Amino acid sequence: MSNIIDDECLAEHIFQALDKNNNYFNYIELYVQPGDIDNLTPNLAKRIARNEIIIHAPHMGNNFDPSAPCDPEKQSNHDKLKDAFIAAELFKSKQIVLHGGIYYGADSLSKNIDFINELPEQQKKLIAIENLPYFSDSDSVIKRRYAISSPEEVEKVINATGVQLCLDFSHAVCTAISSGLDPIEQIDKYLKLEPDMFHICDGLMNVDKDLHLHLGVGDFPLKDFLKATHGKPVSLETGKSRPRDCYAQIQDAKKARTLYNL
Repeated sequence: MSNIIDDECLAEHIFQALDKNNNYFNYIELYVQPGDIDNLTPNLAKRIARNEIIIHAPHMGNNFDPSAPCDPEKQSNHDKLKDAFIAAELFKSKQIVLHGGIYYGADSLSKNIDFINELPEQQKKLIAIENLPYFSDSDSVIKRRYAISSPEEVEKVINATGVQLCLDFSHAVCTAISSGLDPIEQIDKYLKLEPDMFHICDGLMNVDKDLHLHLGVGDFPLKDFLKATHGKPVSLETGKSRPRDCYAQIQDAKKARTLYNL
């Protein structure tokens, strides 16, 4: 996943790498922050449009929280999605990956459902809800629980809204460990929901933190994960450096294709 709209130098670095290795990547998942469209130059727009694009909507890093308990916050959250929908139309994206909000109480799930159902139908059909870790990926003493982090919660959202599903394997492992459950059994529950796309990285099967490790560094059963995608879109979420080391991700893409074809 790349955030390149507001950094044209970084964008050129990524595109040069893609041009040399375009047989390893089928699309770019583009993270769109509020205000990014204002920073989008015509030249960069043309460069991005040469690739197939999936949009990732803003998340808690931009204070996007559809669980927010008060109406003014709800409107603010709708405003924060505007650039994501503009980008999806501009780049003909078929999916916008969306995070749910924070768990504040028993009605947090219904607030997420209401938020999605308030979207116009043409926008709602683009949404792919992403399963989240049970706890926020924070080093602070106080961890916040996410509202849509279990297969059961995700299924309720899909049934109530008709949105697509983006299965994040690492998030599923994190939630299982946090909840004292078997990660593989939990992932099998997600797979029964027939995800439309996937996020993958490496990690540790006994750790409840989303580590974003490069492929082969952790102990995830990556071959099994990749085989379960059945050729649907898979976004690499490897590495946490800023800017992302796209050459390291090229090696990840090569490994992923090799594992998928074994």
